This record gives sequence, C-alpha cells and structure tokens, in this order.
Amino acid sequence: MEETILIRGARQLLTLRGPAGIRRGAMLRDLGIISDGAVLIQGRKILAVGPSRRIENLREARSALEIRANGRLVMPGMVDSDMRLMLGGLQIAWKKPSVSKTLQKATAILRSSLQHGTVHAEIKAGGTTPKTSLRDLRHAAKLGSGGGDLVRTWLLRPGVDADPDDFASAQSVTIAEVVKRRLIHFFEVEAMPQQTAVTRKLFELASRAGVPCKLAWRGAANSELLDIASQTELRSISHLTDLDAHSAELMGQRQVLLSLSPGRDVLERDCNTVAWRVYLDHGGAVVLASGFDPVESPLFNLQMSIALAVFRLEWTPEEAISAATINAAYASGLGARCGSLEHGKDADVVLMNLADYRELPRRFGMNHVGMVIRGGEIMSNRTGSKMTRPVERISEAHAANNRVRP
Repeated sequence: MEETILIRGARQLLTLRGPAGIRRGAMLRDLGIISDGAVLIQGRKILAVGPSRRIENLREARSALEIRANGRLVMPGMVDSDMRLMLGGLQIAWKKPSVSKTLQKATAILRSSLQHGTVHAEIKAGGTTPKTSLRDLRHAAKLGSGGGDLVRTWLLRPGVDADPDDFASAQSVTIAEVVKRRLIHFFEVEAMPQQTAVTRKLFELASRAGVPCKLAWRGAANSELLDIASQTELRSISHLTDLDAHSAELMGQRQVLLSLSPGRDVLERDCNTVAWRVYLDHGGAVVLASGFDPVESPLFNLQMSIALAVFRLEWTPEEAISAATINAAYASGLGARCGSLEHGKDADVVLMNLADYRELPRRFGMNHVGMVIRGGEIMSNRTGSKMTRPVERISEAHAANNRVRP
C-alpha cells in the first residue's frame, strides 16, 4: 500500500499552480501562495494542496504520516536545466580521471545540488569528435541509473572554421546512433554569429531525427539569431548576455524562451538590465539555471542563481523563483510532471528554513533548504523534525488534554 504523507503548517506555500505551459508576463510573477498551507502526498504523487485546516480534514490525511513545516516556506523542488557535467572541460579540471572516478565526482555534485533544493537536472554531455561524444553520452546515461531522473542533452561545439556540410555530415551517423540508443532528450549547439550556417545544418539533422533543439549563443542578439529562432523550433536559447532593448522587444514578441545561468552569464559580465526588463514586459519567458562547469563556473546552487538574477538583473523575486522551478521544468521537458505543487504532479517538495520567499534572494550565500522530498521520498532532512504517525498524534493530544494545569 502506498504511504501517505501530510506536510502541514507552512507559513507560505508556493504552489505555482496555473495553466499548463511556460509562464510569461504577469503569470511569471504569480507564485500561487497559500498562507498556512498543506500538501498531501500519496506514493509518488501529490494528492491535494490547500490550506492546512482543509487538507488535514480529508479522509486520506487522517491516517497520513505528518511532517510539520512549523512556519517554514514550502515550495516546489527546483530544476537545473544546465549542468555541464560530462564535457571536455571536466577532463581538464579533473586531469583525465577514469570513467568510474568521473561518474563518482559527477554523482557527488548532483547529490550536493539535491541538498540545495535541485530535484531534477539536465546534464550536458559531448566530446570534440563523434567518437568521444558517443562515449561521453554513454557515460552520462549511467548517471541516471542511480536515483532521480536525469535529462541528457548532447552539447555540440563546432570549430570556428568548421565547414557546414562536412561537419554536419560527420555528425549524422552519431545523431542516428544516439537516437536509436535513446541516449539523449535534447540536442544543443553552442555557436557564435559566424557559425550560423553550420548551426542550421545541425538543427536540420536533429529535427529530422525527432530530437528537440536548443541553442547556446555566444554573441550579441542580431538578425542571424532572430532568423534561427524564427525558422527553427527551439526549446530555448541560453547564455545570451549581450541583449539590447530593441532585440529584447522582438524576442519577447516571438515568445522565445531565454535561459540564463547567472554564475556564468551575469557574475563576471555587465548585463543590460533595461533590456531584460523590456524582454519580460513584452511577454518574454525566462529560465534560471546554474550553468555548472568545473572550470568556468563551479556553481550548482540555484538559490544563488535566484539571488544574482534579483540583484544583478533586477528581476523580481517572483520572476526568479518561477524561472528556476516551473519554467525550468518545461525547458527540460518535465513541466507536465514537476515544477509546481498541484494534484497529480510528482511530489517534489522543498522545505526552506525561511518564513518568507522574499528572504531567499536577500539572504544569499547560505543553504536555506531544510528538507528535500523527491517523488514522495525524503532525500535530505536538516530540519531536525521527524514524521509522526496518527497513533503518536492521538497520544500527544490525549496527554495534553489530561495534563494538570495550575
């Protein structure tokens, strides 16, 4: 029989409930907050969400194991849509370790990110040649066998002087092979403006193979980028820091999903905060990721990404939290399952040692996560709280009623 768990007494419960799909505009700022909220979990799924007084009186809640939030902030688990765990840079940082050592270190990073509130991750893998790409993707697939679901993306970085036809032809067999073996969920090209032709060729191959495409753009927002965005059904565009107000308005109108990794894109660069405001105000959708890279950006804490987006880009806390949860889930193809606390979704819940979500970006530099629940299972507990069974609650209530009062 499936275990039932009741989380009750959340001072703020961020549900992020709403229509299915990526959040934009005013919806990006709607966290679906419930004061004194509760979540009822049955097995791996969420059974009900609402005020504690209503949820705790449901028939299924009466026999549930209880977790007392004790005035904490409760929110959906975060999704990291950009972790570069299995790329060539990993070998440079770790001096070409064995496969087992590489997987061990990658697992340790994923475990640490889980303890910081990331319940699902999209890992980028790929080598410099078709052979090394296939090898690294096979290794990346082994990471998913040890626990939570991982989204795998083949990140391909063509050389600056790569011939479009020759380079695409060299990758065509590998694309067919990784699709046949189900090694990838997404195909991503990292390119500069002068590599527009080879980027188009690669996206054509991936689209014919039925693989959703992403773009990591290393340059300014220009006409080439807008053409690719309009002619290719891209899931997201990442690392676009050189954004001007005019391009931001055009991209917002075309509803392009922009993914930002503040540890890589914001911390060491000057970003146009006005342009990002224009983009958001024109209906643009954003995703926040860690952009973890063992060489360029060894940051895996999405709480810090939220803080950087608020203070360096002047996003609102609501926009940043939505970008790291529900929008990140949709960017990684997981939006139907996670990213919000709603009936029927996976029970991915985080209890924060905070009473107000607005404190999350303000109190940066610390891990505020008290408990992480993924798929209905407690993965990390730093709250000191224990689940109580119905018989224990009845005994406590009986003892309290019979206690002699002065």
